[in-house]
Amino acid sequence: INYDIWRLIRDIFVNPSYSPIADSMSASALVRFISLSRRHIALVNSLHQRRNFHGTSTALKETNFSIHNEGKTLTLNLTDQPSTFHSTWLKNHCHCPQCKDPQSGRPVFKPPISDTFTLSDVRIEGDHLFVRFREDTDPDHQGVFPISWMKDNRYGESVLKQQAREARPKPLKGAPAEFSYNDIQSSDDARFDLYCRIIEDGMSIVRGSPAEHGVSEKFMNTYISQCIPNSYGPVFLIINSESGIDAYKPNEYVPYHQDVPYYEGFPGTEIFHFLKRSSCIEGGESLMIDGAYLAECFRQEHPEDFDVFTRVRVTFGLQADGLNENFFENRRHFYNFQSPHIVLGFDNEIVRLAWSPANELALNIPSEMVEPYYRARYKFLRLLENFHLKHTLLLHSGDMLLFNNRRMFHSRRKIKLNGGERVIEGVCCSNEELKSEALSLAQKLNKRCPNIRLFNGNYVQ
Repeated sequence: INYDIWRLIRDIFVNPSYSPIADSMSASALVRFISLSRRHIALVNSLHQRRNFHGTSTALKETNFSIHNEGKTLTLNLTDQPSTFHSTWLKNHCHCPQCKDPQSGRPVFKPPISDTFTLSDVRIEGDHLFVRFREDTDPDHQGVFPISWMKDNRYGESVLKQQAREARPKPLKGAPAEFSYNDIQSSDDARFDLYCRIIEDGMSIVRGSPAEHGVSEKFMNTYISQCIPNSYGPVFLIINSESGIDAYKPNEYVPYHQDVPYYEGFPGTEIFHFLKRSSCIEGGESLMIDGAYLAECFRQEHPEDFDVFTRVRVTFGLQADGLNENFFENRRHFYNFQSPHIVLGFDNEIVRLAWSPANELALNIPSEMVEPYYRARYKFLRLLENFHLKHTLLLHSGDMLLFNNRRMFHSRRKIKLNGGERVIEGVCCSNEELKSEALSLAQKLNKRCPNIRLFNGNYVQ
């Protein structure tokens, strides 16, 4: 073996900070050495097992790397804890123009050439990681990865647990944040703060809007997303009067619920725009409970019943044949969708809720679960009605209540009309659209968007 190859073997074995990849002469010597014989390859492999290859970024001194498992894994020191990336994962997330369309940002589909890839060369230049794979059929292909992207997309058990834990919202203990309608119209910062409050607190209030039909629809379409239609139409009215349009009579107490849970993707962000509230009306205050916090309290106080709520699939639905056709836009509706009241994601975090007593059809579950379910339901209802954290909101003409319907349970107190009228116009969109707008503004304003769970069923966040 010539001197270059001997020096390479010596440095690999002796010097723990040595990187053959950073030494072009040694790298070429390694290639020549590997080509000599299987015996020499076995020698390098035995040395490799005793010490892994290491490298350090010259541009990013805090980012160093090491290759393990014969090129199958790469460890990067991106944070306080090292992050491991599988070579096959890297191959399938390459950012080079051949693998990711520069215009759309979408991955370019290619027929698979192997189910396993191993790293043959790794280096860091500037703020990018460059890798080569032994199994690549294109000898000129070089994988490219922004270091910032690698940091944002770390994975593994500890990372997922941290993400799941940090995404759990804290309950709002004070009054919801309030914003001026004019500020929302004129200021990106005000809009961003509004979105953040809905994401973090579950609700917010905008005051001072024109108390006119169509304002809520225009507001939603302009500042968040196009309104999504549902069984009540793209825009719906709640009229509390002697001959009004509402699912409940004015003198009835409205139980806490979420709207239209009989859709697979039922409404996320809702706006209740108060068009009219006669001064003679008594009662009718809006009531809000953080359903996510309620469910966590239920888990702590009644763990066995909580488990039942995660396993029993309740049938939610709407059978609107023969009901008030004005309320349903002269259409008949027949919906049903089965879902547990509580859906768990990674590390048993609550990621989805479904609660609407008025929209439950006949319970269709295994016989042995009937009694456990109704015992659990009784305890949940008792906790709900006596819950220690409720928000009572008296809203007037021109007020908008924006809330996360996937998280918040809403209700209202009985109304004594005294000849008056209470009118609300409602619209809704998905939580994904709200989060997208918040992230877009965060990028524009150079701010950080809260990464709080929206309860849309996302497994981790």
